[in-house]
Amino acid sequence: MMLLLAHLIKQHKTWRKCNLRIFTVAQLEDDSIKMRNDLKKILYELRIDATVQVIEMSNEDISVYTYERTVNMAERNKMMEKMGLTKRQQKRTLSFVAHSAHTPGTSAAGLLEGEAVAAAIEEARTVILEEQEVEEEAIRIRHSQLKTDQLLAWTLV
Repeated sequence: MMLLLAHLIKQHKTWRKCNLRIFTVAQLEDDSIKMRNDLKKILYELRIDATVQVIEMSNEDISVYTYERTVNMAERNKMMEKMGLTKRQQKRTLSFVAHSAHTPGTSAAGLLEGEAVAAAIEEARTVILEEQEVEEEAIRIRHSQLKTDQLLAWTLV
């Protein structure tokens, strides 16, 4: 389903030139070459142009990684709740953090842990608050323009 979604999004002119990469995790005892070839065959049959990468990990590493990601996600959710952001602002903050993780010279694993998460979220919150101030100022300007227009309409009558 996710492959289909990625393929459909790629049909849009904005995303057309993007490369679709598929990562799959295999245990050390799995036949990763066969797994890669099978996945490439499925993609070929579905006419989806994508690169396939198989990452081999031991079962213990997979469990530890999954646990750490779950804990990190729970911590981020708690921070978001403490910040008192709306759902829209939470999504924007998370996308800002994810975007920061892909900037040159940083790694997602290093950025999304501990103090780096708090710093990125605080920076995102600052940006969101600045945007809110700009939106509120724009609303005030529109209201004052409406009042001016109403006064002009009354004076012309």
